[in-house]
Amino acid sequence: MTDDFDVPVLVHIPRHRFKTLNREATKQGTEVSTLLRALVIKVIPEAPTSTPARVTREERDTIIRRRNSEGATDGEIARELGQARGAIGARRARMGIPAARAVGGQPMEDS
Repeated sequence: MTDDFDVPVLVHIPRHRFKTLNREATKQGTEVSTLLRALVIKVIPEAPTSTPARVTREERDTIIRRRNSEGATDGEIARELGQARGAIGARRARMGIPAARAVGGQPMEDS
């Protein structure tokens, strides 16, 4: 499965520029839409949240403590860090920190 979207767009391009663009597409054995897509990809950078930055073990543990105290689930923390939910849950447990919420996101009941 791909994250791409098919987006129909009406673009007004001066005739002489379109002819040049069409010639270039033909020369490359492709279509004008493919060239426009390549231009969009080149001009618009990826969103910075698409790939979480690598963090040190200490930074990860600090984030786990902070986000857990804010009520975040292991899954939410894992998505922020780009790691598996099970890895975050296991690390949290090794750190001796109880889950902020039960599986399914329900608040933990006080015993």
